[in-house]
Amino acid sequence: ASLLNGSFQQAIGSFDRAIKIDPENSSAWGGKGIALSRLGRYKMAELCFDYALRKDAKNARLWLEDGRVKELAGDWDEARQSYERALGLQANLAEAWLGKANASLALESYDEALQSFKNASFYGQIDAGKAGQVRVLLAQGSSQFKKGEFEAAYNRSNEALSLESQNIRALMLK
Repeated sequence: ASLLNGSFQQAIGSFDRAIKIDPENSSAWGGKGIALSRLGRYKMAELCFDYALRKDAKNARLWLEDGRVKELAGDWDEARQSYERALGLQANLAEAWLGKANASLALESYDEALQSFKNASFYGQIDAGKAGQVRVLLAQGSSQFKKGEFEAAYNRSNEALSLESQNIRALMLK
């Protein structure tokens, strides 16, 4: 309950007690990792997930949370790999598709990001489809603009505006 109501320090204490009773409890290690990540203690959270995943490597939710922590720490490539591991275990995990989309976008893998946003939409993150397309188009446009490909960037902003006519970033890119 502490984790759900935002009492992360209290949650860590509870998970520590559970780990003391059963050091092999992957759920307790994973819960502690989530609480630590919510407090911005990413390295410690990663250690908890590493330990939990050594005990329960077939747990898609643990891989999902591991990806989230790596994403928050700015390790996009590792995050994408964790999301892919989660999806290898549970292909309909919309949150993992959304995480993979974000990581792919950060790594400028636009086609992969767009497909991942579409999969997230298909598996339950309903707003991820159109919003995801806009995010991908804007990221592509920004990248093209930085490379001096102004006409291509202009075209991406128009595509984004055709999906979301009042998008400020698309208007600014144009």
